Amino acid sequence: MSAVPSQQTAGELLYFGKLPSRGDFVRSTQHAGLVADLDQWQSRTLERLSADPRWKLVYDAAPDLPFAIVSTGSRAALAGHWQASQDSSGRRFPFITAAAFEWPQPRDAAVLAPMMLASVWGGLSRAGRAARVATEHADAQASLQSVQPQALTAERARAELLTFLDTHTVAGLEQMLAASGTRLSLRQAVLALGLLLQPALTQGGGRMGKLLRLPLAADPVLQTPVASWWLLLVLGFFQRHDVELALFLDVHRGPPHLLLGFQGASASTLGAVIDPQAPGHEGVSLAQAEWVEAEVAQDVGLRKLSTYLSDPDLSLWQAVRTHQEVFLGA
Repeated sequence: MSAVPSQQTAGELLYFGKLPSRGDFVRSTQHAGLVADLDQWQSRTLERLSADPRWKLVYDAAPDLPFAIVSTGSRAALAGHWQASQDSSGRRFPFITAAAFEWPQPRDAAVLAPMMLASVWGGLSRAGRAARVATEHADAQASLQSVQPQALTAERARAELLTFLDTHTVAGLEQMLAASGTRLSLRQAVLALGLLLQPALTQGGGRMGKLLRLPLAADPVLQTPVASWWLLLVLGFFQRHDVELALFLDVHRGPPHLLLGFQGASASTLGAVIDPQAPGHEGVSLAQAEWVEAEVAQDVGLRKLSTYLSDPDLSLWQAVRTHQEVFLGA
């Protein structure tokens, strides 16, 4: 195995938004195009939210959100940390700390993104929070300039993910999720995921406007490999079509979830993440998936997968392989 430095890839820091220590926008000088995109994304999201009279209450209650924008068809990726903030006059606008990456194998990296970016999210979160609570702008700038984003390489993340999948079982993951507050049948959830994503095989993600809510473990160390396991299942349905994903780790508001959008950095996606209770913002949950039983009864392949998933000793890796065999013919 190579030395530690070669197991990491450097990202470039950028930030944008409002802080209590300043009366105007704060922005990094590098990546002006990305900063402009962040400005547009946040402005459009706030415009949508402000149509609701209760939007300020919703905004102020929104949790900090690690996020990533990744595409299976582009080497460019963005990791970020979103937080509700305001300027010195109390005008509300988010503050985002982010890191831009170039990944040579974007399709693989999209699956591995949660594991590759775990330490990056931690650094962006610490810097962003320190900047928000700073009373002097110089202190805020110092906290931001201290960040040096370093992501795991895809090779290192892949090795760690495969170890996790080989050593954890379906029953073990179901117990992890129950301990985090999400009680579901993982057998039904995995079947439901495949059935819901079947249209993507021919249509891609263009019509997939709702967030997918995928449960995570309570232990932060286990959240990212569980998230990558879900992504491994999901992205198998996009072999013929590229898709731009928006990933949000919602871990401070009820049971932890990976919130997955299929429209990239869209205002509708972020609005649904910030205000999931608003009409039309309901995400697709796998927690109530009893409806799959009628489908299983009518399909030989689904019955095979259902039988495999009923084995408590089935490894998560074998669950993926059987899922791909049944739904993708892999």
